[in-house]
Amino acid sequence: DTAAPAPEPGGDFDARSCIGLSVGGFTLRSVIGIGGMGTVFEAEQELPARRIAVKVLHAATVRASALARFRKESEFLAKLDHQNIARIISAGTLHLPGDGSARPYFAMELVDGGRTITRWARESRADRRSTVAMLATACDAVGSGHRAGVAHLDLKPGNLLISETGSL
Repeated sequence: DTAAPAPEPGGDFDARSCIGLSVGGFTLRSVIGIGGMGTVFEAEQELPARRIAVKVLHAATVRASALARFRKESEFLAKLDHQNIARIISAGTLHLPGDGSARPYFAMELVDGGRTITRWARESRADRRSTVAMLATACDAVGSGHRAGVAHLDLKPGNLLISETGSL
């Protein structure tokens, strides 16, 4: 569990080359993290003006099955309505600079100051009661998804983000 990487080449493209790109009313500003399926950027939405997160799929995962899974992920997230689950704002296709290759993306609420639940516990020196309360909140959010017919297939501490205000 480490801090989000600095803007460096990630996945199969140089994420730095995307900084400043505008897509779907969003301008990519910085890299938040790089995972197995994609790179997540912090972005600015034009209207309404706000900071958001944009997840762009890596080319290595742009196979028919991965594309279908990525699209389903954005559709499922868009249907979820829980205060502790980041909401989807929109989805579309980003054309990368240079080769112009197309990558699916989705934009979602940004978890301000987001840090993993394990990092939060370590840095805030949370006592057992606070840690258990945060885990119960996470379980409630995951349970909400389950009740809606959505199962998180990559549930791990790195995907549970705590905001700078201490909420999941």
